Amino acid sequence: MTVAGSDNSGGAGLEADIKTISALGCYATVAISCIAVENTRRVLKVYPVTPEQLDEQIALTVEDITVDAVKIGLLPTKELVAQAAKTLQMFALPNIVIDPVLVAACGDSLADGYIVEAYHKELFPMASVITPNKYEAEQLFARNTLSETLNRGAKSILLKGGHSDNENDVIDELYLKGEANPIKYFAKRIKTNNLHGTGCTLSSAIAAFLAIYDGDIITAVEEAKEYITKAIESGKDLKTGQGNGPVNHLFDPVPMLTH
Repeated sequence: MTVAGSDNSGGAGLEADIKTISALGCYATVAISCIAVENTRRVLKVYPVTPEQLDEQIALTVEDITVDAVKIGLLPTKELVAQAAKTLQMFALPNIVIDPVLVAACGDSLADGYIVEAYHKELFPMASVITPNKYEAEQLFARNTLSETLNRGAKSILLKGGHSDNENDVIDELYLKGEANPIKYFAKRIKTNNLHGTGCTLSSAIAAFLAIYDGDIITAVEEAKEYITKAIESGKDLKTGQGNGPVNHLFDPVPMLTH
């Protein structure tokens, strides 16, 4: 299941999640948290659903369809963060991946200013993996350290390196609860403007692989990193829109199908 916002341009949010989960051989169910009115150049507006609407979508899905993993993307208000946590806890849903979306690729803010505290209090303690980028990590962990977040219940934090100043390599770091040093993942930086939705794509791939590999975080992250790297590489020269275009979610063959 993906709990996220809808992106009408098709490159991020629910649309990216569904493509990714489907490409990896899993079945995607959704709960819409908001409608993001955007294109590859800018975000015009974000229209949140009500907490009741979010709760009902998740509840009716779980009533009928088994959920093996959950990816949580854009939750634009603290009320939606609290409701998502309450509903997921009520149904004891497993393998929760949280992509704490705060800012769009074009630089536009997507969440209100009270959401950081809500993440730490409500959602992070139940996370299998939290996937912030550099700028999100600076906001999220300015007062609460990584170790504090892991000690409060989160199993792991994947610090993404895509926004680092390293021009040649992307280095992601996976911090696991109880481990002193992170696992580092190295990839050559691919020169392209088509990076819209990379965070959504990576986190939904991790969720899919957690379902496939029965909660094995290290394997899920390794497989997801392979998938997102190849999705960026295969889509680097495509032209979609006038700004930050999407990755190629449906390249052939996808990594899982070759193993």
